[in-house]
Amino acid sequence: MYSIEDGDTLKILPFIENGKLIWGKKYDIVGNNSGLVYDTNGYLRKMWFIHREKRSYDKDYKHINITGRTMLHVYVNGESKLIGVGRKIIDLVTENKSTLFDLRCNDHILVSKDMVEVSGGMKLPSYDNCSVITKDWNAPVTDINSKEEWFEYLINNQPEPNPYDSKYDVLNQRDALIDLFGSDLLSEVIKTERNKKLETILN
Repeated sequence: MYSIEDGDTLKILPFIENGKLIWGKKYDIVGNNSGLVYDTNGYLRKMWFIHREKRSYDKDYKHINITGRTMLHVYVNGESKLIGVGRKIIDLVTENKSTLFDLRCNDHILVSKDMVEVSGGMKLPSYDNCSVITKDWNAPVTDINSKEEWFEYLINNQPEPNPYDSKYDVLNQRDALIDLFGSDLLSEVIKTERNKKLETILN
């Protein structure tokens, strides 16, 4: 996975998944004793909500922090790369998606990466000042208007959108999640989801 740096210019490209264009893939992530757990189905946030509702008044209540990370396919320095970004850059992309999601458009994200001090003297990167710029670029296809050329390029060059080992998938970390949340909330969430689907089918 590519680590974006100050001054990088990023042209957002889609992933092709099951024949469809996907402009980024969202992951929810929570840390635990074994490292991390990732989720793409919304299970972790539903578990967090149940945990907070049930136990927020307990003396031993433990706040659990779930972070969102979106994987983007970008063209940078003449190559297709995978990057992981947080809310600031995603907000910028969302506000400008009409041009950033147009492969024929010259709009790029200009990365502004500042190291800011947080509690305890620790410094973390801030992307608050990233912006959208218009910049000429050498597209990796001969005809920028050709859907066929773009499709061929993306199929052959797109990065794998999941940078995590499958063993850390939420469905493979049930025991670790029981330790983290104090009970098997994953089974509770899945059962509730299944019952809702059955009700929809039957009604």
